[in-house]
Amino acid sequence: MIRLTRYFPYFLIFCSIIVFLSGCSSLVQEVQKWTGNRIELIDDVTVTTDDDDWNQDDPEGKRQPETLQSPKAHMKLDKILRDEGRGKYAGEQFNKQKINEALDLLPKGLTEEKVYAYLLGLVGENYYKETDVLDEIAHSNYYQQSIYYQPKNHQANQKPPSSQKNSMNVVFLLDASNSMNHKMDGKKKINWAKEAVVKISEKLPPGTLYTFRVFGRPSHDKNTSCVDSEKKISTQLQGNYEQISKVIQTVQPVGWSPLSKALENAYSDLKKNVRQNPASQNVIFVISDNTDSCGRDPVVTSKKLNSSGVKAQIHFIGLDVSLEAEKDFKKISEISNGNFEVVRNQQELKQVVHLHTEEILRVNDPWQMKATDKITRNYVSDKTRLRHHVEKITDKVQQEYERLNEANRYIKEKQKIKDEDWFKLNDLIGERRDKVEKYADDRLKQINQKLDQEFNNQTQKIMKSWSREGKNIKELEDRKKERLKVLNESQDSSNETVQPD
Repeated sequence: MIRLTRYFPYFLIFCSIIVFLSGCSSLVQEVQKWTGNRIELIDDVTVTTDDDDWNQDDPEGKRQPETLQSPKAHMKLDKILRDEGRGKYAGEQFNKQKINEALDLLPKGLTEEKVYAYLLGLVGENYYKETDVLDEIAHSNYYQQSIYYQPKNHQANQKPPSSQKNSMNVVFLLDASNSMNHKMDGKKKINWAKEAVVKISEKLPPGTLYTFRVFGRPSHDKNTSCVDSEKKISTQLQGNYEQISKVIQTVQPVGWSPLSKALENAYSDLKKNVRQNPASQNVIFVISDNTDSCGRDPVVTSKKLNSSGVKAQIHFIGLDVSLEAEKDFKKISEISNGNFEVVRNQQELKQVVHLHTEEILRVNDPWQMKATDKITRNYVSDKTRLRHHVEKITDKVQQEYERLNEANRYIKEKQKIKDEDWFKLNDLIGERRDKVEKYADDRLKQINQKLDQEFNNQTQKIMKSWSREGKNIKELEDRKKERLKVLNESQDSSNETVQPD
């Protein structure tokens, strides 16, 4: 008994240590639960902020999956832009109460670098998707778009026989997946899409072999919805537009989006039609708000189809699309020399529909005019998309900056961080914003200059070809100016007018 009494104080101390350590352990677990940013790994995060290569085993710079879900505390701009991590409460997931609860669990005494990584784990954004789109826009190739229209037999003055005039095979692919129930400019996307299909269809010339398909199948079961696209109409246009419109209006969106399968079905339709209209123009119109959601890559599919023997232009009208869809649609349209525009409101959709109908009516214009129209259209689209995504980057980094600062003020009030470390952390937050904003501004200027140069170079080449045929150069120059004017009218009055330097 005396021996137990002698050691009892030590036993109490030992128990207290166990309880304290278990409490710390549970605290770290709670922090992980809130932020996904493991405190015990913050040293790994901050050690790799500056001089390390992004991935030394990946010399080609291919993006590798992140081991951490939250952003790393990078200091260099290229590392910030490549980081795929994202805070648990970033963007639309922002929840001030949850963030404050997570900040209450933050241990005291951490360095500013560790706290910085912790805050990024809560509200840090990533920018790699937007920067990828900017890189894609910077590589727009107006030369390839131009040579598509050049006569292969170099007989530029040869006109198509009257029997071939306005001869077309057309397939419409309408996205009928569940996301088309979402609203755009106050109305469901599916309703805007139906109107667009009807208006373009009405401008197609009589005799056009016409097919209308919807994707995916009306089912909430993914396997059922992803299996195929459904052919609703297959006919030859002979004034039967009212009947076609009635069928289009019956479409109701539900299920998934098998875009790859729909493209395969469209090419099968065209192959059948080509046997009846062998010298016709083959066109696929796709109206959608999302890329393939059934696990396939539509870009790979389109490449295979484009080399399958039947050539077709694929035109995409993207209804307020995601970044992934925008990149896919742009690549597919480039492969097929089609057109691609993103529309976010009624006015933009109206303008794009007008452009498509006008292009149909001008199908037999000289190749130089069609090439000029094509390049000008894509030039304005590229410049508009460029401004939009630069604005997205600057808006996103400003929002991130405000949220990081708010969290930083909160932990200061809670005395989670020393004053000198708080000021250092404040500088880290400000430097991150400044670097990303400067990148966005610089990239806007660089890409704008590149697009202007490319556009001017290619249009001048077309002008020279026009002049060599003895035609009035002013006629083609006026055509280009008229196209720029029409296209600029579709932009919001607050946007900068697109004009080449």
